[in-house]
Amino acid sequence: MISVRGDLENLRARLGPSPLDGIVEGIHHLQYVVGEGQAAPLVAEYATLTNFRPAGSVRHRATGRRYHVLRLAGAAVGLVIEEQSGPLVGFPRLAGLAFRCTDLAAVERVLTELGVARRRTGMGIVTDPIPGLDDRFAYTDGADYDWFSGADFEPLEPPAVTEPAPAHTVGEVDHIAYRIRADGVRAAAEWIMRLTPYRYSECYTVHGEKAETTVYRLGDRKPAIVISYGWDPESVVAKYAAKYGSRVHHTAYYTPGILSTVAGQRERGLNFTTPEIIGSPARGLYQIFTAPSPYHLEITEYIERFGGFQGFFDAANVGDLMTSTRPFS
Repeated sequence: MISVRGDLENLRARLGPSPLDGIVEGIHHLQYVVGEGQAAPLVAEYATLTNFRPAGSVRHRATGRRYHVLRLAGAAVGLVIEEQSGPLVGFPRLAGLAFRCTDLAAVERVLTELGVARRRTGMGIVTDPIPGLDDRFAYTDGADYDWFSGADFEPLEPPAVTEPAPAHTVGEVDHIAYRIRADGVRAAAEWIMRLTPYRYSECYTVHGEKAETTVYRLGDRKPAIVISYGWDPESVVAKYAAKYGSRVHHTAYYTPGILSTVAGQRERGLNFTTPEIIGSPARGLYQIFTAPSPYHLEITEYIERFGGFQGFFDAANVGDLMTSTRPFS
């Protein structure tokens, strides 16, 4: 096994700052795509798993596609669920990361210089799938989600949700974690650092699972982008990517008071990949995975750092979490 750590450090130094530094300001929203009839149960699931709530729904008049916006009060990052007007081709998934930017014309110029295929939409700019990730990047200068208020869209009543009782402490998106094919790791890293101001930060090697997890950060802003790959076909990460393709495996939400929140979620019948929370006061970090969603196949993670914890992850936690997903890969 040869770690990608050195390659990614060298790539970061060679590329230098992104040409979109100062133009792209972070992630605006995560966009999911599901088949007809799957959005309402997914919205209801989010209302149980997180504190994100419906903030508006519309139907695109020409295509019949429905879009559902979920927001968390005070959080910069939202969720958009795109519901197809018929059966979905392929797996339901996170289809793209949309970045907030200050100048769409400047983004267009950079994409042209880099030879990136893209198209214009009412939201802004949407690229073709990014090599290595197989998701699209999007760029918007919209202050909110005002592109859904145009004549092309018909307002709808958002799906009804039930408020969990007692309330839990699940907060903003902490990181978005991909599992990708090993041959796409370097391409994914290069395009993340070219097309966004995110930079490679750190790498965790999990020898027991024959895998590595790499982290890309935008200073101290959340969320981070996390990419894992397996260097052996028997790795739990490699098996996942072989089955589903390169895609987001889980989205993590920062959860202060994680112990009480997880206890409450268990009482509601929520299933997790481990009987206990992973981590300890000595590690300064608690994490836990839910079982995968039946609606978009993603896992939800709850995470809390405390006690002066330095860094982003703990290597032992990364390995324990990977191993916990073996029954679901």
